[in-house]
Amino acid sequence: MPDDSEFALEGQFSMNGQFTIDFAHTSKIGNLFHTDLEMNSDFGHGEISMLGHKHYTAIRETYQYNPGMISSTRLNQPFIALCFQLEGSAQAIQSSTKEQLNISQGEANLMILPPMNESFELREEMGGTSFMVTLSEDYLQDLSTRFPKVLAPVLAKIEQKNLCLQKETNMPITPRMRSIIQRIQQPDAGFRIGSLFLEAQVLDLLSMMFARQNNTSSNKHSLSGTDLERIHRVQEILMNKLTNPPTLAELSKSVETNEYKLKRGFKEVFGTTPYAYHLQNKLELARSYILDTDLTIAEIAYEVGYSDPAHLTNAFRKQYGIPPSDLR
Repeated sequence: MPDDSEFALEGQFSMNGQFTIDFAHTSKIGNLFHTDLEMNSDFGHGEISMLGHKHYTAIRETYQYNPGMISSTRLNQPFIALCFQLEGSAQAIQSSTKEQLNISQGEANLMILPPMNESFELREEMGGTSFMVTLSEDYLQDLSTRFPKVLAPVLAKIEQKNLCLQKETNMPITPRMRSIIQRIQQPDAGFRIGSLFLEAQVLDLLSMMFARQNNTSSNKHSLSGTDLERIHRVQEILMNKLTNPPTLAELSKSVETNEYKLKRGFKEVFGTTPYAYHLQNKLELARSYILDTDLTIAEIAYEVGYSDPAHLTNAFRKQYGIPPSDLR
């Protein structure tokens, strides 16, 4: 295990239940530590992979925990993390105030935990896969000198010393986010400047999270709660059916509204039409295939739902200014 000075936080997390820890792998990638470990007990099983250093650490955890497990958290400084729930659901609980945060499968948010010394008992079974990037407060302070308008709200919430999420409504994990997460999880062991590689990915995730946050916050008071719920249901449908999307009429019917109201409301929330939103994320999915697989452009075109590879090439060129082949 790396020593405490290499983590992006001071303090510790522990799970009581006679867990045994087996180290599968530990190494260095440039100036980053890379650790894989497994935890096993009657209270569940967890597999954790960490890559990082003093200011930012990427952590992937696949877990299955049983009722009765006691989780203890002692933090000497705020815990700040970009959280992505890849499978299952996650929650953070501060027992003294009974506050609870939830991030469901396919959702992301920025989580802030204040300094604390808390314990709580898990009441029901919990399983899934999560990915997070912890960020030190010093690192965010440094970034805020360059991007004050973006990070000022985060620093303000840190100062309030409350358990909270940066955004009231969780945002969807996009194909591009998944591509970056996959890239972080498969670092090149021969890449010597490890922190440069990781920071580039972290900043990309951070910028996308705040870009989506700004989009979803515009005109937020012009729609009723019911209409907002419908818009987010449509967004979820589009994300789940990137390769075979419903028509606007089908989408409207599925959420019990009319096409005009759906288009207007969707544009207010996401800054674009349902069709343009779907196309953008479909091309991001294609982009992730191009960067992270050995599939041919034709195979990728069919994989994301194009009947003709030329259609993918034309759409990709319009979106990114280059043909897909130029990414390789």
